[in-house]
Amino acid sequence: VKSQHGIHVVRECLVQAYTRSFSPAAECDRVAETFLSMVKEEVGVHSSQSGPLPPQFLGASGSLLDKKKFSYRLVLWLIEYFSEQAPEEIEELMVAFARNTRQLIDDHNGSIVLSSVLEFAEVHREEVFQVILESMDVAPIPKHWYPSFLIDKLIINRQILDSLRDGKNRLLAALLRNDNLARIYSHRSGGYTARRVYEDLANDEERNMLAVACPGLAQTPPDDPQRKRPDKKTDFNFNDSLLRAVSCSRHA
Repeated sequence: VKSQHGIHVVRECLVQAYTRSFSPAAECDRVAETFLSMVKEEVGVHSSQSGPLPPQFLGASGSLLDKKKFSYRLVLWLIEYFSEQAPEEIEELMVAFARNTRQLIDDHNGSIVLSSVLEFAEVHREEVFQVILESMDVAPIPKHWYPSFLIDKLIINRQILDSLRDGKNRLLAALLRNDNLARIYSHRSGGYTARRVYEDLANDEERNMLAVACPGLAQTPPDDPQRKRPDKKTDFNFNDSLLRAVSCSRHA
């Protein structure tokens, strides 16, 4: 699960389970449920306590979301799999993730998990979105500011933002609060996100307001290699998703 090569075996097992390729068919459910029980144990969903996510899932060396491991992909694939097959089976996980958004949003792979929560768990989007809005007030902005991944997600998958109550206006209001937009624009990954908001989300009237708060947005950006678009790990769901793998296997 945590190795570079092993995670490909895991994905193939889930693809075979999703397409009901194991025989007897009951084995398909058993394979997926075995992986799910593994993640639930690491998250501690059966614990009587409702505290933060435990270190074996997030934070400790070798944890399931360890940036140096590949097991975070299993979490994403299981969210995809059960969102299609049996969403009630992952509701406890979604509750735990949404409840601990503040903990996950400060972590690289944790923010990727939140990206999947936004995509597949509509009932929990508001809880995650509220933390994204609050994160814009953080000063100084840390070197690695993962909320930028999630803001990009909301702009790329506009239907997610539109599903939130007054989502676009609330997002713009948080950016325009105090000096948030100028600070985010001056940040390496935040600068790309600020420009994406300006160019891809805002209308003409809103662009004028954004440009007043941050005049640099109205200027043609220089070809600065230090401000180039960072690698967007939230694009994982588009480029390496389980359901995409299923589609490819059916057309092979």
